[in-house]
Amino acid sequence: NSKKLSSLLENPKKIDWKGIKAIISTYHPGKNNAPNLDSTFHQALKRACLDRSVCQSTLKTILQKTNNLTLQDRIRFAIMAVRCQNMVALQTIIYDDISVLFHHSNDDDNGYGFGYGDTLLHMVCEKHGWNTEIAFILSEVVNNKEHNNSNRNHEGLFQETHGLETPLKLSLQAGSDLTDIIDHVREEHPTYFERNVGRLSQTIAEYCYDMKLLSELIGLYGILLLDSFHPENGSSPLNFACYYQNEDMIRVLLEEYKKKNEEEGIGDLNS
Repeated sequence: NSKKLSSLLENPKKIDWKGIKAIISTYHPGKNNAPNLDSTFHQALKRACLDRSVCQSTLKTILQKTNNLTLQDRIRFAIMAVRCQNMVALQTIIYDDISVLFHHSNDDDNGYGFGYGDTLLHMVCEKHGWNTEIAFILSEVVNNKEHNNSNRNHEGLFQETHGLETPLKLSLQAGSDLTDIIDHVREEHPTYFERNVGRLSQTIAEYCYDMKLLSELIGLYGILLLDSFHPENGSSPLNFACYYQNEDMIRVLLEEYKKKNEEEGIGDLNS
């Protein structure tokens, strides 16, 4: 059976996943004298992630029968699935072990580490920008917060690494559109977005020169954005606008602060 399995996997054209599942289902790794087929199963997982014709039950069977599958292995296969826009494979891998979402590149396999390394979301955003599969990963991060280590929160698109990179910034560097991403997150995850809207000012200052977006966000969230401070370095939106020399953002912010002061009866901004 192992030779037949290898033969099916080496088919350069269409893989017989039904035949592969039938063979793998009869394999019991814990049985005495059972052959070690880990390398073959790893090959099967790789082919499955690269082949959008694979069904969820087949991939699930392969995962269940594979010994010595580390979190790094699972992350690697998830990245392959995103690259091939294989949503079935991506969902199956994540649902099989939700820890792949919260593992940092400087963690060990027990989850111990500093929590500021790259996560799966960082890796795929850097390679592929924003797409349907990455939107799914974000959704699972947001909706599975209870799986976070209490000492190391995963803030999704706003999670910073030691190098201060976030998945949002990496998506923009890969060519994605900031407005498209924000529109999606606001619609699909309004509470999450509102909780993190104050983190947007740095990204807008660095990457956005169409102030329609900033004005719209100020109109919707007001003080949550205008009076926000970066949770790590304490910078304000105006600090970021000045640092990145975004003159249009500086102008919009000064106008909004002046309007806010007048409404509160404080008077001239410069007084």
